[in-house]
Amino acid sequence: MIQKRKLLFFAFIIFLLSVSLFIHALNENAKLWREDGQRDHFIYSVHIEGLSGKKVNGTATILVPLPATINGELPETQTQKKPSLEQHILDKYILHTPEVYSKGPYFSSLTEQLDNKSFSSGWSTFIVKIEDGYMLKLESNASTLNDFDIIEEVVMEDIDIFDPINKGGPILYPAFNISEISSVTYGEQSKYSSSINYETYVYFSDNIKDGIKSVQVSIDAINDPTEWDKEYRGRYMVTVVDDIEGAGKIKVDASLTQEFWFTSG
Repeated sequence: MIQKRKLLFFAFIIFLLSVSLFIHALNENAKLWREDGQRDHFIYSVHIEGLSGKKVNGTATILVPLPATINGELPETQTQKKPSLEQHILDKYILHTPEVYSKGPYFSSLTEQLDNKSFSSGWSTFIVKIEDGYMLKLESNASTLNDFDIIEEVVMEDIDIFDPINKGGPILYPAFNISEISSVTYGEQSKYSSSINYETYVYFSDNIKDGIKSVQVSIDAINDPTEWDKEYRGRYMVTVVDDIEGAGKIKVDASLTQEFWFTSG
């Protein structure tokens, strides 16, 4: 009888451990495959109006600021993380997850999304490195142009929303004449005491110099809510909004602001 009780006890312990491992694997699996919006990520958008219906000869070319660090480095995309052994067992033998997902989620880089890509609007995009650093080049060989509009989401390895300029966060690059940066205490972190302003530029080729072009370029960078207490969850935004006349290299103003969704005590 005692021997039987011992066997039942050990069987119960093994059962509890198995259930615990299963639940842990489920939780880790849910975290591994969570939506991009639940990770460190940014949204890059470019909207240019005033082009539709414009007749042009030759190739129309536009340059706009591109997400990069203050040092001009392109954003580092989150690496592909392979599932743990227990997650692999869960995926393969219990959830019967297709083999294509065995290496974990894959995140495309900004270069993959925008370099040498064509859009239905007739525009193509290229990531180019010029004297001032990386920029996004738009080209169209159409005789009649359309407005340009893109929104791209990029998952990053890490985004520091508290001090993005000094901590490698993407801003609209190139950046010149950055305003003074000062910080204030925010809970156990710090944040900028006011918005950060600087100069960047856009470029329009001579064959599209006529008329007013409305340009909006922005970055909306959001930190991972699963890694931070709620008072530290938020975002920073970098925006360029301007109406452009003429052609060539034209200076525009950029502004960086921060927003936290809960108040730190």
